[in-house]
Formats: sequence, structure tokens, C-alpha cells
Amino acid sequence: MKVIESVCLYFQEGSSDKVYNAQIEKDGTEFSVSFSYGRRGGNMTEGYKVQGVSEESARKEFEKLVASKIKKGYTA
Repeated sequence: MKVIESVCLYFQEGSSDKVYNAQIEKDGTEFSVSFSYGRRGGNMTEGYKVQGVSEESARKEFEKLVASKIKKGYTA
């Protein structure tokens, strides 16, 4: 898979220090949006928001995901 766009977001408040990564991946003609999150320096939980979709659908999902995290207080 080839990563075509990615973002790394951080959230710090009180004792909370979190990282959230998201990326758009291309595999042939299909696209996916993957993510990973967790405490900075700790184990990361990984997953996919969508898989096997068009580039347009993947970009919309990626933008929606990033916007939701920024709304919750994450910064780039």
C-alpha cells in the first residue's frame, strides 16, 4: 500500500497526552483510511475507518475524521 496523505494529531490536557494518526492509503485502484491512536510513547491501537473505496470517498472520510478530532481538541 502507498500512503498518499497523512496527519499526526496531538492532545495534551492535564495528565492526558495522546496521539492520533490517520492516513489515506492506495492499493491498486482502491483506497482506505487507516488510523492509530494511543498515549504518546505507548502501544497504539490500529484500525481502518473505510477500506476498498474510491479516492473521493476516502478523502471525504479522512477529512471528516480529522475535523472530528480537531473539534475534540487535537492539534497538528
